[in-house]
Amino acid sequence: MIPRVLFAASLLLLVQQASMSMGFSGSELDVVLRPAVEPQRLGLEALECLVDIQGQRVQRPETGWLLAVLVAKEDLELLAAGSPGVPAHAAPLREQLAFIHSLKLPRGRRSFVVFPAYPEVVTATNFPDTDVLRLVAERLLRNAEASVLFECPDSILKRHQSKLSPPVPGLYLYEAGRLRYRLLGFPLRVATSPEVLGIIARDIAAVLSGRKPTSAPLPLSQSGYDLDRAFSDLPEGRLLVLPLTGMEADPALAELIDSSPNLVPSDRQSWLQRMAFINRGFLEAATPVLKPYRVTGLGLLLPLSEGETALSRLKARWPDWRFLVLPKDSATLVKYWELQPLLTDSQHRVRARFFYAVRRGATLADTEAQLRKLLDEVYGHDPGTSSLIHWD
Repeated sequence: MIPRVLFAASLLLLVQQASMSMGFSGSELDVVLRPAVEPQRLGLEALECLVDIQGQRVQRPETGWLLAVLVAKEDLELLAAGSPGVPAHAAPLREQLAFIHSLKLPRGRRSFVVFPAYPEVVTATNFPDTDVLRLVAERLLRNAEASVLFECPDSILKRHQSKLSPPVPGLYLYEAGRLRYRLLGFPLRVATSPEVLGIIARDIAAVLSGRKPTSAPLPLSQSGYDLDRAFSDLPEGRLLVLPLTGMEADPALAELIDSSPNLVPSDRQSWLQRMAFINRGFLEAATPVLKPYRVTGLGLLLPLSEGETALSRLKARWPDWRFLVLPKDSATLVKYWELQPLLTDSQHRVRARFFYAVRRGATLADTEAQLRKLLDEVYGHDPGTSSLIHWD
């Protein structure tokens, strides 16, 4: 079974930005630019120091292996018992945490690292507080071999004062302090299937044995990554890359949304329909804006439904866009785990990530203005470059 929302991690997050009870009629989009991820702001590199559950400073191992699973405290709070609108996430969370505990690692080399994503000054002087410790006990401490570490107050305060972006939640495997494997947004953020978890486990086992992983996630969200390494036959020049469900041009989509105006988190088809509806609005707004910036829209079609029918509908409705259909197998899906809306330079190197969300009362003109601002910000300066993970 292919996990239907695997590619849609960032799109699920954008849907969460919309009111859980609002209808979509008459609403347009806000577009938010996010810098492409830099290696030094990803995992443990983004934290100045760590403390254990007793508040004592700990050092990262300089030798051997370390599996560090970074978890934002806000995610733990969201998934706390009794939080509205989250029951659908509880079972996948339990499965993913059980999976992490099941990985075959040297004893004492598995840690959960909890940090506040958007700290205030008071957080630095009172972290972890009793609520965080309770959530850690409820959600993370299921295996005696796993330890729990926390971002220390000095690191939190420095990050707050410098307005630095938080680390990216995810699973990070280090060897002698060097990042060897990463799975951004895991656990909590992405629904998975047993087949996908099995592929990830095999790849981690391969890395631990000194071999290359066969389906490691490509660093698609990382600044400077060359998308020609991930996709063939890309259009020339700058690209706006957009993951699509394939339902965006479905003539019945608006009717489906109108017949069920409330978002139902437990219904995956409803999630996909709403993502497709939001994507449709973005495609309509972006099409007239891209050409003056010499940017080509590239829709990456998720292999969810309808196949060639969906592709032909998309081409007919948005002829100025290019569309690619991604392969339908679990191993390939893991490789494209980091797929999200992106902007590239003319050599197809990643410049920025972005997301978009429905806002009540916004107009199409508002959305187009946000897009122009986004494009001005990205293409008004030279692209950054960064080192990437190499399997050698």
